[in-house]
Amino acid sequence: MKLPLLLFSTLVILGCTPKFIDVKPTPDDALNRIESRLNERGVKMDPSSRSPNRVRTVTYCFRPADRHGFSWDRAFGQQVAGPIGFSHIGTAESQDERASKCERRFRVTIRARRNEGKTRLKVEDEWWRLKRGRCVAHGLPAMAKQLCRYDYVGTRSPGDIRGHIYGIVRGL
Repeated sequence: MKLPLLLFSTLVILGCTPKFIDVKPTPDDALNRIESRLNERGVKMDPSSRSPNRVRTVTYCFRPADRHGFSWDRAFGQQVAGPIGFSHIGTAESQDERASKCERRFRVTIRARRNEGKTRLKVEDEWWRLKRGRCVAHGLPAMAKQLCRYDYVGTRSPGDIRGHIYGIVRGL
């Protein structure tokens, strides 16, 4: 979708992310090009979720801002398993350390469908946050260890990743 320069500038200034973009290639060709572009940026795709109308990234651990600031490219730095719960045995400090390793997980899906002679691309994201469940004493009381259950629950994203992805696939 080509926007006049003034309108595009306004969108960027206001921080608006389009709901979709239209491109010329067929859905399958567009998705192949998108996969290639994302792979060039170090974003891995989940081959088991590929369909003629959809590509999906693997699941990543979200990296918030640190001393180097924030970058969506860095957020795609650590591939992790899907949002599967787990248990951990340890002291309160150990539990806090374990919980802080990956507090949020995400993945991105790009859908493509033919629409009036063009292909309409729509970026969707899924987010999960780590939630500590019930903890029970474990072992000798003097060791002060606990068995805690952790689960990932659906949540909102801390930022709009769709604009970053649309920027990567722009100009197909």
